[in-house]
Amino acid sequence: MRSRSWTGRKVGALFGAVVLGTFVLATHAGAQQGLAEENARLEAENEKLRAELDALRRDASEAASESRDAAREAQAGAPAAQPSAEPADDPASTVVSEYVPRTRVTLSVGRDEVGRIEVLGTPWYRTVPDTGLLPLREFIQFRAVPAREGRPEQVWMSLNRQGMSSSVGGGTTGTLQVGSWSGKAAIVDQKTSRRRRVGRQATMPLRKDETTTFALPGDALAKLAVADRATFDAGPVHFEFTDEHVAAAAALQARLAKEEQSP
Repeated sequence: MRSRSWTGRKVGALFGAVVLGTFVLATHAGAQQGLAEENARLEAENEKLRAELDALRRDASEAASESRDAAREAQAGAPAAQPSAEPADDPASTVVSEYVPRTRVTLSVGRDEVGRIEVLGTPWYRTVPDTGLLPLREFIQFRAVPAREGRPEQVWMSLNRQGMSSSVGGGTTGTLQVGSWSGKAAIVDQKTSRRRRVGRQATMPLRKDETTTFALPGDALAKLAVADRATFDAGPVHFEFTDEHVAAAAALQARLAKEEQSP
């Protein structure tokens, strides 16, 4: 009886060990399968992340390229507009740079063959500060012709927009707001050119470069020259004049006043 009891216990222990071993093996196999499935899921996520990273790198490269192009264009200056109301270019005329004290602005001064001023112009300025990766490619420039021999003083503001999808319509009238004063600015000239897209952007809508020239009201420049806050609106365009813009207007106004005092 004692031998049989011991044998039974031994058989029971062996059976328990077999069951435990089977359970352990099954658990291990299940864990391995779970790990394999988790690895497969992680690999798929990694592939997706790598694809997204490659796309972001391509977009960043294209954005950086556009930013460099914009910087080069800004450094070179936007193309000067030639309003139809301005005197035509004369091969005999000369253009010189003239520094206006206190404003720290250098104007371009175009003179005819006898030395009379034909047109005054400020540099081109961005309408908004260049603070982003893709700065707004929008510039303004003031130009003016002094009053002479019964001809009134004429002042223009040219707006150059590069790579824009929206257009300033030819019939649009700009609104200049200086404090509580406001004045209307009619379009006197507009030139556009299509911007061709290449590479991945070839399927995107065409954009264009556009230069629109507005004739400013007679007293607008003098008001803008001393403005604390001034804005301009014209169709899709809205911007606030910066201190740099105001300084340019002040320089042009001072130079026009100097020309009026000349004999």
